Amino acid sequence: KQVEPEEPAKAPEPEEPESWLRELWNTMLPYMPYITVLLVVFGIIAYLLNWFRDYQRMRLGRGAVGASRDGDTQSMPDVDELRRELKQSRPVQNEVMRKWIFDDAESVAVLVRMIGPDVLDDLKRDASMKGPIAQVSAEAGRQSDPLTPAQARRIAQEARARITAARVVQSDDDLQGDWEFVEGLSVPALQRVMGNLPARERSYALGKLPSGLRASYMEQMSASERRELFVGAGSEQSLAREEAIELATRLRSASSEVAHLGTEASGQADIIIDMLRAVDIHEQEETLRDLRRRRPEVAQAVLSRLVLESAILQLPERVLADAMYRSPIETLTHFMRGTREDVRTALLEHAPSNVRGAILQELSLDVPVNRAEYLDARADFTGNLVTIIRREGEDLVVVNTRALAPQA
Repeated sequence: KQVEPEEPAKAPEPEEPESWLRELWNTMLPYMPYITVLLVVFGIIAYLLNWFRDYQRMRLGRGAVGASRDGDTQSMPDVDELRRELKQSRPVQNEVMRKWIFDDAESVAVLVRMIGPDVLDDLKRDASMKGPIAQVSAEAGRQSDPLTPAQARRIAQEARARITAARVVQSDDDLQGDWEFVEGLSVPALQRVMGNLPARERSYALGKLPSGLRASYMEQMSASERRELFVGAGSEQSLAREEAIELATRLRSASSEVAHLGTEASGQADIIIDMLRAVDIHEQEETLRDLRRRRPEVAQAVLSRLVLESAILQLPERVLADAMYRSPIETLTHFMRGTREDVRTALLEHAPSNVRGAILQELSLDVPVNRAEYLDARADFTGNLVTIIRREGEDLVVVNTRALAPQA
C-alpha cells in the first residue's frame, strides 16, 4: 500500500495591528459621560457670562462698545474743519469774533491758539477793537498749559453755535456776497478806491462797509467832505441793482490793484520816519498832511509807528504822566527847552509834582540846548509814549490824525 506524503503545515498569519484611533476610543469610552457633562456645564457658564455682560451694557451704558465711544469723545476736534466753517464768510467771521471778544476774551484766546490769530486780521483794522484785541493777546500769553481735548471741544462747540447764530441774522440781501472784499481793506486802501467816486456811489459803498471800518474812513474825511457826502446821500436816488453790481465789480478790481501797496508802504515808512525825526514840529505836520493826500497807505504806516510832537496835546494826563516817570529828567529838560511853547506848557501841567519840581529847577538855570540834544530827547520821550499808548490799547493813527486835523 502506497503511503501519501504529508502536506507541510502553514505558518500562522500575523495579526493586524490595532489602529491608534480605535485604541484612543476604547480608552476614552468609559469617560465619555463625564466629558459630556463637563461640556454642557461650560456651555451654560459661557451663556450666563454673555448674558450678564449684555445686561451690564444695557443697564450702565458701559462695556466694550461704550469704552470705544468714550475713546472717540476724548479726541481733539477737527481744527481744519472748524477753520473752514469760520472763514466760509468774512462778514459772519467778523461778526462772530466781534461779539465773542466782548462776551468772553478768554475763550477767544483759546480759539486763537487753536486755529491761529489770522481770524482777527480784519478786526485789527478797526480802531474801536484795539483794546479788546489787546486783552485777547494778554489772555493768550497767560495760557501756557497745553489745550486739553475737553477744553478744545467746548470752544469748538461754542464757535459753531455762534457761527450758526450769525448766519441766522445775516442779511438775506443777495448782493451781500459781492461786497465781501471790503472786509479786508484798510482805510488808506478805501481812500484810494473810493476817493474819486461821486457822492451817490460813495454813500452806497459806505453803507456796505463794516461799522468800524466805516467810522474810521469817515474820521479821515474833513468836515466839508462829510457834509457834502450827507447832502448828496439825502438828495439823490439810491443805486439800482445793476448799478450796485457794477460798482462792486469796479471797486473789487481797484482794491486788488492796491493790495500790494501795504507791503511797499511798510518799507517806505521806515525811511520817512527817520527823516521826520530830523525836522521840527511844523515841518512834521505839513509833510504828513501832504503825504496823506498823495500816498495815504504810506502815511497810515508812518502814523501807526510814531507819536507826533504836536500829538502830545491830544494825549490824556495818565499817559503823559506815565511817560514822564519813565524818562530821565535830563531828557525831559532837553526836550522842553527845544519844543513849542504850548507843548511845554501841557507837559508841565500834567507832570507829577515831584517831576515838575525837578524840571522847573533845571529850566530855571537857562542853559541852552543844541539841536542834536533836543532831537535825541524828543525821540526818546515819544518812543516811551508809543509804548504806553499801545499798552493802553489806543490807536496811534487816530491819535496822530487828531493832531493833523485843521484847527477850527
